[in-house]
Amino acid sequence: MSEKLFLGVSRVNITPEVGGNLYGYTPDVISESVHDDLAAIAFYFKCGATEALMLSLSLCLMNTGLSNEILSLIEERYGIPRGNCIIHCTHTHSGPNTAGAFGWGDIDRRYCNDVLLPGIMQAVGEAKKSPVSVKMGLAVGDSSIGVNRRQLNSQNKIMLGQNPWGPYDPKMTVISFADEDGRVVANIVHYGMHGTCAGKNHEISRDWSGVMIDEVERVSGAVTAFFNGAEGDVGSTNVHPLPGDMNDTEISFDNEMKSPGMARFIGRALTGTILQVYDKVAYTDDTTLRIVHKDVKIPANVPAKEDLPRAHEYKKLHEEGRDDLIPYSAMELTTVVAEAIRMCELENGPDHFTLNLVGIRIGGAAFVGIPGEPFTGIGVGIKEAEGFDIILPAAITNGYAGYFPMMSAYNEG
Repeated sequence: MSEKLFLGVSRVNITPEVGGNLYGYTPDVISESVHDDLAAIAFYFKCGATEALMLSLSLCLMNTGLSNEILSLIEERYGIPRGNCIIHCTHTHSGPNTAGAFGWGDIDRRYCNDVLLPGIMQAVGEAKKSPVSVKMGLAVGDSSIGVNRRQLNSQNKIMLGQNPWGPYDPKMTVISFADEDGRVVANIVHYGMHGTCAGKNHEISRDWSGVMIDEVERVSGAVTAFFNGAEGDVGSTNVHPLPGDMNDTEISFDNEMKSPGMARFIGRALTGTILQVYDKVAYTDDTTLRIVHKDVKIPANVPAKEDLPRAHEYKKLHEEGRDDLIPYSAMELTTVVAEAIRMCELENGPDHFTLNLVGIRIGGAAFVGIPGEPFTGIGVGIKEAEGFDIILPAAITNGYAGYFPMMSAYNEG
């Protein structure tokens, strides 16, 4: 007889004070109000002697140092092995700076110390305190709301836009947990799409995923968390301009279509699909709980020799405070200089870097945490691996190592 699967769930408010930097567009975006509260949602699983933790945080990114700090605190305080934990960011672009990056300064340490870390510890503690025996159900459906965002313009240049002919994974997965009396205890929704519908506004928000989650909770009466999939090259349709000569310009982050109102529109559109999928959830007696964690070496993208002189030039100009001589817009400048510095560092650096991947199998579904933003093709490749019914790549998990494009994306530009 198989052992029972136990689940404990908790949600804690981790909304920052108004007045801090909002991470995801440009470094000058400061919050002026709260549109909807951010959350830390903890799922604590136990089956026999095996424990696992899955955290869904309403944040854009979390740098690897901060993620490791949190993993160590969880292991020290609650005894859950760090290799058995997934710390996931939903990728809202309207949350605090927990990533740190060139041009953005360090992470918002005050927010982390006063709000984020206490909130996470509270959520984990509450979730572990009173788990209940559960059975798991799942269902999968399709949505056409997402779209590949690598648009090719008339100058044969890839820009941020809308490419309905590009790779895109429409699959949406709903996982539901019910106790022995059939009462729904919690839900997980998995889908891959950028959290950028709210746009470059000054309101703190979970973006479209918050709207969708609230509706699922209203219908199910249970705590619901979102885990983002391979969203590296996926945005939402109805937000980005359509391809064609009339829209042959780069998207502006000040696009008036992008607003909390658009986030609500997209979130509700997705809710319709999610609720249809939710009605098809079928519960099983599979109580499997297994964890695998592995270090994987990834080849470094060593820069081409012909690109290095320009990179050194930009790096030198930046160090001299002469960013005005670098021929890029203010929006692009931070990214360009950061890339130049990265290229210079890689010139004599290692030929690979190491990623720590965590896989957690719960019943018939396996989550794979990836510390970055994989493109759709990578996510689909993971999902189609042999030997599993359902594999769900969870992007932006346990740190951040950047985008993971397909080789074809490098060739396109």
